[in-house]
Amino acid sequence: MIAACNHIRAAAAGRRTMAVVLGLMALAGGALGAVPEKKTLGFAIFSWRTAGYDTKDGKEECPQGFAEGALTVWVNSLSSADRARLLKSGPIDTVNPQLTKTAQERGPGGLDICANPTSVKEPPMRIVGGRFSEGLDLDGTLDGHATPKTCAHQKFTSPDGTQGVDNQWYRLMGCAAGFRGNGVMEEVINSGIRDGGQAILMEVGGVGDIRNSPEVTVVFSRAIDPLVKGPTGTDILPGGSYRAADNYRYVTHGAIKDGILTTEPIDIHFPFFQIPIEEDRYLRDMRLRVSLSPDGAHAKGLLAGYYDLDSLWSYLGRNGGEAPIGHYSCPAAYEAAHRLADGYPDPKTGACTALSAAFDIEAVSAFVIHPDKTARADGAPE
Repeated sequence: MIAACNHIRAAAAGRRTMAVVLGLMALAGGALGAVPEKKTLGFAIFSWRTAGYDTKDGKEECPQGFAEGALTVWVNSLSSADRARLLKSGPIDTVNPQLTKTAQERGPGGLDICANPTSVKEPPMRIVGGRFSEGLDLDGTLDGHATPKTCAHQKFTSPDGTQGVDNQWYRLMGCAAGFRGNGVMEEVINSGIRDGGQAILMEVGGVGDIRNSPEVTVVFSRAIDPLVKGPTGTDILPGGSYRAADNYRYVTHGAIKDGILTTEPIDIHFPFFQIPIEEDRYLRDMRLRVSLSPDGAHAKGLLAGYYDLDSLWSYLGRNGGEAPIGHYSCPAAYEAAHRLADGYPDPKTGACTALSAAFDIEAVSAFVIHPDKTARADGAPE
C-alpha cells in the first residue's frame, strides 16, 4: 500500500513537473516572440511615371534644349522661301490639324513618318546629357561596359549619389516636354489607369513582418474592375476590392528589408492603356525596389527593366509625338532609341533590342479576388 501511494505521489509530481515545464516553455515562447502568422498584402498600382531627374528650366539635363516636335522639325527643314510663304498664311500652330497632318505625312509619296520612321532623315533628337537620373543598376557594372546581355552605354548617378544607374529610356525621352515631371504624356497615361484602364494588381505573399521578411512571393495580375476613387475623382482609395483577370498572372520572388521590397528579375508584359491606345508594355528583367508603409496601406518606389524596342515603338509611333502631347519627332526618336539601346543584343547583328528603363510607381492597398480560384501569393487557396 505504501509503495502504491508513493507511486501515485510520484506520478502526480511528474505531471506537475511537466505542467511547469510546458508553462515555462510557453512563457519562454512569449518572451522570445512567437512566430508571426504569415499573410498576403495586396496592392493596386495607380501611378506610373518616367523616373529621371528634371530641373525646372531643364538646362542641367538638356544642355541642347528640349526636343522638337514633328511640326517644328518640318518647318526648320523648309527652304527660306517656303518657310516665308508658310508664315504668311498664318501662325504655325501645333493644334492646326492641316499643318500637323502635313508634318506627319511628309515621307516619300505622303507616307506617315511615325508608321514609317526610317522614310526620312532628320537631325539627331535632343536627348539627356546630364549626369543624374533615378533608376537601378540593371547590368551589374559601374562603367556600362558591354556584357553578354548588354551593349556598352553611359551610366547615370542617382541624385543621392548611388552610381551605376541604367536608364536609357530617360536619356531618350527626358528632354521631350510631354514626359517630364507632370508632363501631358505622363498625365494622360495615369488618367487612363485611374479611369478604368487595366490597373496592375500586386500581391506580396509570405509576409511575417512588414519591415523584414526574407522570403516573399510577388504576383502581378490585371484588374478587371476600375480603381475606387475618392471624393476628388483623382485620388485612389486604399482598401478597394478588385477581381483579377484569369488570363494574366506573373510570379516572382523577393524580400523585404527595413520596409523596402525588392524582387528578382522577371520578363513581363504590363497592360498599357492610353486613350485610344491599348496594348502592352514588354519589360525584360523587370524588378522592383519599393517602400512599404508601416500599415501596409501604400507602396512607392521604382520599377525597372529593359524596355523592348518593338513594344516601345508600338507605343511611341502610334502616339505621334506632336506637341503639346509628346513633343518629339518620330524619325529622330526612332533613330535615337536604336542608337541608345543597351539591353539584349541580337545574336546575328549584335545590335541591342531593348532600352534600360525606370519608372516611379505608386500603389494603394487592395483586396485581390481570384474568380478562377487560382492560388494566392502565399500559396493558399482563395
